[in-house]
Amino acid sequence: MFVRDTHAPDNQLKQTPGQWRYEDWPIRRTAWRLLYPTLGRDLLASAPPEGSEGLRYAPDYGIAAGLWWGEPTGDMRPDDAGSLVYDAAPLLESVEIVGFPKVRLRVSVDAPLAHFIARLEDVHPDGRVSLVAAALLNGSQRVAPEKPEALRPGVPTDLAFELHFTTWTFRPGHRIRLAVTNAQFPMIWPTPYAMTTTLLFGAGTSLALPVIPFEKREAPAFAPPEPREARPDAKALECSSWPSGTQEFVRDLLRGETRYEWKTECAWEIGERRYHSSERNLYTTNAERPADSAFRGDETLAIERPGRQLVLKTVLEVRSDEQNFYVVFTRRLLENEALVRERQWAETIPRDFE
Repeated sequence: MFVRDTHAPDNQLKQTPGQWRYEDWPIRRTAWRLLYPTLGRDLLASAPPEGSEGLRYAPDYGIAAGLWWGEPTGDMRPDDAGSLVYDAAPLLESVEIVGFPKVRLRVSVDAPLAHFIARLEDVHPDGRVSLVAAALLNGSQRVAPEKPEALRPGVPTDLAFELHFTTWTFRPGHRIRLAVTNAQFPMIWPTPYAMTTTLLFGAGTSLALPVIPFEKREAPAFAPPEPREARPDAKALECSSWPSGTQEFVRDLLRGETRYEWKTECAWEIGERRYHSSERNLYTTNAERPADSAFRGDETLAIERPGRQLVLKTVLEVRSDEQNFYVVFTRRLLENEALVRERQWAETIPRDFE
């Protein structure tokens, strides 16, 4: 396995620091460490007195975590500004974790549907914040994903879920942070209701870390990689960086609308054929009316050779209200700029606890 060392947040990360080593799985020396959030925004080793803290739903928070868990991420402080955050004291020695961190959240909400997101983060001495692991739970699926049921507004509810598998080494002087929130835009579709979620403190809310005490382990000896083969008649042309592409985030305070746009394109040649692909994804939501959210994705693939050009254009449009999703999917095929064929599919899908 590869055990990651701490590193600064960097959404263009090219190489991850850490070490390879052999371990038996499951790791028998795992020592679970329990930490409890408190009203004072601390993470303590013992359960605090009962209390609570509310978080107003802001559906447009979550950009810093990327489009999906596991991507390189930048500084998490913009997402933490829309979250409830709890920090342990600065570490006096290194803490290594390997496995699935676990969270238990005792919550209440004033709406029948809400998402609950937990992030494990590393706070560096200079204040920068790296994402270590995270996960989310649709509150209606708290018992079983295949049997969703509405939340009961105002009634305390116990949730328990694992964060995604991770490895990480927290270094001395760093802080372990738990961030709890109700929005993860644009990774997940916003829930339709303006609301406030409340986190209840005490024994029912905790973070459990799979801590691995140090033990000298054998490191694998990898063979050097095989040399890369290259076709003499193929070459890459200009490409925007993948997966980051180019990104633009706009929060329109007057209209209450937030837009996040991601674009990428690439071109290459093989023999006498030239290929060009482009993709643009636009996500929008509304701070006061989260039900009015939308997505539009445009993708184009062009193949050119002497005297002939084929272009396939695909458009996916999704919008929502409180009851439904409205989906329109369109594909167009053109030859030398003339339309050859076009087809469109349209469907209305009930939200069904989404």
